[in-house]
Amino acid sequence: MNKDFDLYRIILRAPIAPILSPKELPNLFGCLIRTIFLTLKRLILVHDFKYPTAEGTVFMMLSSNNRRALEPIIKQLPENEIYSIIEPQRNFFPLTKMFLYSLFYLPSLLKHYYKAEPNKRLLFRLKYKETFTAYGWYKIIERFYRRNPKITTIVLANDHTLPANSIKELAKTNGIKIIYTQHASVTSEFPPLDFDYCFLDGLESFDKYKAAGKVNSIVFISGSPRFDEIRVFKNKRAEMANGESRYVGVAMNALDIPEKIFDLCCYLKKFYSVIIRPHPASKLELFNTIKEAGFEVSDSKKESPFAFLSKINCLVANESGIHLDAALMEVPSFLYNFSNNKILDWYSFIKSGLIKEASTKEELVDFIRQQIKPSVKSIKYYNAAYDTPFEGAVGGLIANFIISLNKGYADDFIKKTFSEIEPNTFEYK
Repeated sequence: MNKDFDLYRIILRAPIAPILSPKELPNLFGCLIRTIFLTLKRLILVHDFKYPTAEGTVFMMLSSNNRRALEPIIKQLPENEIYSIIEPQRNFFPLTKMFLYSLFYLPSLLKHYYKAEPNKRLLFRLKYKETFTAYGWYKIIERFYRRNPKITTIVLANDHTLPANSIKELAKTNGIKIIYTQHASVTSEFPPLDFDYCFLDGLESFDKYKAAGKVNSIVFISGSPRFDEIRVFKNKRAEMANGESRYVGVAMNALDIPEKIFDLCCYLKKFYSVIIRPHPASKLELFNTIKEAGFEVSDSKKESPFAFLSKINCLVANESGIHLDAALMEVPSFLYNFSNNKILDWYSFIKSGLIKEASTKEELVDFIRQQIKPSVKSIKYYNAAYDTPFEGAVGGLIANFIISLNKGYADDFIKKTFSEIEPNTFEYK
């Protein structure tokens, strides 16, 4: 086993909502059965042993949300700029090897479990897939860097998942620079910033990262490239910005209870046309159920949030980053609890005045009719590029920074574009 591998540093970093009690977690034996079955299934069905090739600046698109954040940067790079893309659809890591390495590590993992404190044992059980595959991910990323010595820079849109942690930790040991930009809103439960350069959505994100711990990065309060496509859809949205709302969009998250959503949607259907947007992880059966109930569907795997928002007059959702997308699109947005959990205001959207929470169906309809919108100041707190010349152009900004970094004049680029508001922290001039 690699002596530099630290199981706790690699896996125990992701934010965890207080959702499950210890009694609801699977026991150790159940976790072992699940992980062994997962490995055998992978070995039988998939045989990917080839490592991806990469050089120059490498964009790690570890999910569809990551892709949405990084593609606007890639599109602005000149043809002569050397870069590579790592993504599941092509040129990805050999996951079968990852599972094999993890299987070999299983005896050591069990030793870790029995020596761990009680609270860490609970995390082992809650995140059993991550704990089982942690060593495997570490090994394949280690070998990936070894096989691709011409990599100069890594660009990530994730700061806490297992693959992202391994990519970041090993990039440091290999002298590779790391650039991070958000793929979604964050909470104060996220791990502290620890990259070379970070491009954050706004001061709201920076405040939360500071609350999480010491910031070990050069930070730019820039706005996000994932918001750049708003320019395309704002014109469509403008056509329906006036008048009483007729189309209400209801966006689901992974913790929502479908029955509660259908109950509200049936009520709203008395007044409006309703479009339901299931979570990307939702099963096909849910899509069919929505259609059979007579509601329109927005497929989050195919339709961007902004395309969805351009078709509606108002958004209703539980705690979700899509409320910020709605504010940037100038779509009135309201929080409604579709789960059995308490509203924790994870993203501080309620506290900051970005959205209002409706406690009853009647109150929600009243909010919809009032067309309540947040102030420009509230929106800029979350997206620094809003209502500035850089709105819709953050991807180009980061692309130019990458070019300047690779050519050795990043400091000049920073001085020309940003002002330092505190040590190693910059905002637009």
